[in-house]
Amino acid sequence: MEKMDATSKKEVEALGDVPPPRFTPKSCCIPAAAQFVLVAVLGSFQFGYSFSSLNTSKAIIIVDFDWCKKDPNHMVDCSDGVLYGSLITTAVFIGLTFGCLLAGPVTNFGRRVSLLLTNLLFLVSSALAAAADGVASLFLARLYQGMAVGLATVCVPMYISEFSPDTSRGFYGTLHQLLITIGILVATLLGLAFGSPPTDTDFSYEVTTFQQCWWRFMLAFPAGVSIIAILLLWLVYPTESPHFLMHQGRKNTATALLKELLGKEDVSSEVQTIEVAICQQKVLEAESLSLRKAMTYPAYRHVLLLAFFLSAFQQFTGINILVANSNKLYTSLNIDASLVTALTVVTGLVNVLMTVPAIFLMDRLGRRTLLLAGCFGQAASTIVALIANLVDRNNSGVQWLTVACIYLFVISFAVGYGPVLWVYLHEIFPPEIKQTGASLASAINAIATIIVVLPSDFVLTSDMRVMLGICGGTSLVAFIVAMIFMKETAGLSIDESPYFKGKRRVMSKYFDVTGLNNPGQQVPSLASGHFSVTQLAHAGSGHAKELSA
Repeated sequence: MEKMDATSKKEVEALGDVPPPRFTPKSCCIPAAAQFVLVAVLGSFQFGYSFSSLNTSKAIIIVDFDWCKKDPNHMVDCSDGVLYGSLITTAVFIGLTFGCLLAGPVTNFGRRVSLLLTNLLFLVSSALAAAADGVASLFLARLYQGMAVGLATVCVPMYISEFSPDTSRGFYGTLHQLLITIGILVATLLGLAFGSPPTDTDFSYEVTTFQQCWWRFMLAFPAGVSIIAILLLWLVYPTESPHFLMHQGRKNTATALLKELLGKEDVSSEVQTIEVAICQQKVLEAESLSLRKAMTYPAYRHVLLLAFFLSAFQQFTGINILVANSNKLYTSLNIDASLVTALTVVTGLVNVLMTVPAIFLMDRLGRRTLLLAGCFGQAASTIVALIANLVDRNNSGVQWLTVACIYLFVISFAVGYGPVLWVYLHEIFPPEIKQTGASLASAINAIATIIVVLPSDFVLTSDMRVMLGICGGTSLVAFIVAMIFMKETAGLSIDESPYFKGKRRVMSKYFDVTGLNNPGQQVPSLASGHFSVTQLAHAGSGHAKELSA
């Protein structure tokens, strides 16, 4: 199995299956897997930055574009100001939905190619946002930026999962969430340069030339990160993942890359595991297994519904109200305007610092334990804040208790739901529905974000107790569902889902699934002959059709 079956030297060269001496710079002391992951999470940074960049600049933009000129009684919170502000905030999440749906087909061109396209879209959309001259152009630019975020939502975790060793995939996967939080924090810190934001009754407020230039610089900032990522992916790390290389038939290159990523010479077990996954994928590509068809099988339906639920409820718990609208949230508590941006900075800092423990706990405690602990903390903190506000919402002590509860909510999310979801989505699906399942789950996450964020301006302007009640209730529901239905995936291969052990899949119509769970065994088909895993892994779709006939 070490040599590609019936493949001559000429065929190997035709496939481009001649591995380079090294896949990473020799002078770099960072482990090979970490180098690939660090390049990928530049997209995660832009993901978080794009979510939060309007948080501190939106009020300045409303005044700069004079969206409240028709209402002499309001400076910022007029009907047009609230509407346009909500639209340009929500545009990212609308684009995010489309980006997630596009991510599945895009990843078929290659994991590296998908990251290149993601960063290129970030570059273009950031430039357009910085040059916007009104609500329409800014909305369109943010829509494109959201599409880039959608691609990053799916492509970055997939890239990380395929470059990471099984024993440390949780560690590397959590870096995606960490860089999202760092992006959020950087956007907030840059917003400090504005000084105190304009209030709704401060009719003497005038936007300075510096502020006019600075909000455009803030929206253009991701373009610089995009250029760095594109250059690294193009010139320094131009290889695809081992899974994608094997799918292309480039086993020699994939094997050499695995040796460098894992730091060992014997990778035969890992190669066989990937071959089994590709065997399954190629046969089912020939069979055209759609998600609609997959939903007719109980095992697929169970894992799809769980993934969709976890994705939606991550947003229904309300975290992005804190990220995308935290200034508005703290203003609704009647806290001094001079403290609002500082509180937002602390929120971002807490989010970053408390994501760090999750990096080390993800593989040690497991995904399920972290998510349950996080959901419990979210529910407890918001319910306490709700009860206090129902008793006396105007009491200054209650207002600061609410701030403390918000910080506890952020801590709980940063340790649990935030990082766990993006790792978990790429571990629970079998190979035949992994890309489409993860893409659709991410799109559902984006749709849920729109549902939460779009009305948040109006909810916070009227009564934030409604928000606290919703956040507490949804966090509690998520805790109960995860407790009952969620299974642990820590330490398993990305091609080995715990939800399918002993359960019937489409594959079991053609193969002995037990054999597929033990790479290297002979795998019988409905055809008259027996075929090895290696032969099946390199079979074309036409041959796969013969096997399933």
